[in-house]
Amino acid sequence: RDLENTRTSIDKLEDVIVDIRKVFNELAKSSVMDAEECRKCMWRHSCSGACRLQTYATYGTYSHASPYCSIYKQCLPDVIRIYAMAIYFQYKAKEV
Repeated sequence: RDLENTRTSIDKLEDVIVDIRKVFNELAKSSVMDAEECRKCMWRHSCSGACRLQTYATYGTYSHASPYCSIYKQCLPDVIRIYAMAIYFQYKAKEV
């Protein structure tokens, strides 16, 4: 009986591994350019379509913009500005 339960557990684990491989293979093939909204977006190379797994969980496809796309579009300019300021101040500190 224990051997039978172990075999059943191993079979279930193998099924889970096969499912995970399928997801990772699909994810590896997906691109920010798969989503029409992303192809047109100026931030597409900064966010790279955001979390593809979240997009899949929300829409059932990788070929869709992130459910948080509007948030990223609002935040990215500030993130880039802050990063640029940090670089600037590091550069200025080296001049002194």
